[in-house]
Amino acid sequence: MKICGKCGKKIAQNETCTCQKQRHKIYNNQYRDRVKNTFYHSLAWSKVSKLAKERANGLDEYALEYGQKLLRGNLTHHIFELNDRADLRLSPDNLIFVSTQTHAMIHAAYNRDEKSKIEMQNKLLMIRRKCR
Repeated sequence: MKICGKCGKKIAQNETCTCQKQRHKIYNNQYRDRVKNTFYHSLAWSKVSKLAKERANGLDEYALEYGQKLLRGNLTHHIFELNDRADLRLSPDNLIFVSTQTHAMIHAAYNRDEKSKIEMQNKLLMIRRKCR
């Protein structure tokens, strides 16, 4: 048995609490961007994301470039976000394969201010250019 961190209810070790399921249901119905969600579940996105992963050999491209330890990547990141450049959404040159930790760090820079966002995008573009 374990205790749910949100509501305190006791649940079996391999189960998800009903409060979590309800939380996701509310998020999906009220807050999720349906257009982006449809795009990220499309066949076209699946193919281009797989291509980015294969190009990176499954490794975090940012960590490789900046001398950090080898990290396994697990998601494909848009250098120029969908909201900013929807025309580049399926461009392999706009995609970089990264780990969850690197992705969080990238978005922290994006959210800090416009200057930090541009600097991070330039770093990511340099990585893409070197890998050609």
